[in-house]
Amino acid sequence: MSITQTLRSLHGNKVGAAIEELHRAEDNLAGVLLNVSDRHKVDHEIFYVARDIARWSQEDVRRLNEVGADYGLDLDPDPEDEATMLARMKQKGAEG
Repeated sequence: MSITQTLRSLHGNKVGAAIEELHRAEDNLAGVLLNVSDRHKVDHEIFYVARDIARWSQEDVRRLNEVGADYGLDLDPDPEDEATMLARMKQKGAEG
């Protein structure tokens, strides 16, 4: 029995739910950090550190997608990035 099967049998959907929540939170964090870096373009330390941490969160989103598949989750493999953030902002602007 693999570790994944063992965890699934011991914890049922709790592990899957935790992976799903962590995926959502990391994706949101990446978007917030990109937003922060954009607001602080003149402060290079904040700009670059926020970008680095956002990139780490984006990688976590990709990894959680892979792990989530082992638990039957269909998570979005594409993390929040500048293109998706801009598209969301344009959509909100068109709605209101």
